[in-house]
Amino acid sequence: MKYKNILLTRPPTGSNALQGGSDADPHPQPPLGLAYLAGIIEKIDGVNVLDILDGNFSENYVEDVKQIVKDKKPDLIGFSAFTPFANPALMAVSEVKKINPDILTVLGGPHAVLAEVTMKKCPELDVIVYDEGEGQIKEIVMGESLSEVAGIFIRKNGKIVPTQPREYIKDMDSLPYPAYHKMPYFPDGYHPHPPKSTGKKWSSIMWSRGCPFFCNYCNRENSFGLQFRNQSPEYVVKHIKYLHSKYGIEELTFYDDVMSL
Repeated sequence: MKYKNILLTRPPTGSNALQGGSDADPHPQPPLGLAYLAGIIEKIDGVNVLDILDGNFSENYVEDVKQIVKDKKPDLIGFSAFTPFANPALMAVSEVKKINPDILTVLGGPHAVLAEVTMKKCPELDVIVYDEGEGQIKEIVMGESLSEVAGIFIRKNGKIVPTQPREYIKDMDSLPYPAYHKMPYFPDGYHPHPPKSTGKKWSSIMWSRGCPFFCNYCNRENSFGLQFRNQSPEYVVKHIKYLHSKYGIEELTFYDDVMSL
């Protein structure tokens, strides 16, 4: 079954969420991971990305997710979460299943490294996508059997099991630009962490993935991997020109793990 209506979302990323709150981030960063997924999904015929719901612009994140499910009736919701802010996403997963038990719930992002623990904690969560998610989300949306989709955790025969590992994306130029137009508050709602900004219209950007080092405080090995891969200079320049001409961006923060490589 191909999934026709997709909602992509992340919970609020404010610092008070560390104490169990759900405060909006005073300096929200564009959810580039979700925007890349939206760019991939938009190229699939007959599939509609409803929106990227950013919890930083919600007064009540869980209620906003529920309302979209009631109004727009997505058949798949993709959540992205950092570990400190994952609880509101898992609460939303549980709530949307009460509205529509058939909706497919998928979680990715840095918190995916805790796949088995998370799926045990949240029985309503159907799939966790680990590592890069562009290939997985395309196959999931196309309706391929979950057990045949590499790079995910699923429930099978009452157990939480990983599928086959997936290779990292080698041709980084094959990625479409992030679907900036699916972020309702882009670019004016997003702000760099001070004191980095000059006050001009701003965005973040990444042109490479992977890091070959083994720092003991980092889980990059379980997300973008240990193999450094980059887009070509021509691709990057076109991307920057696109952001400038389409959205008036005059200032960029590069969020590559090891840009100097």
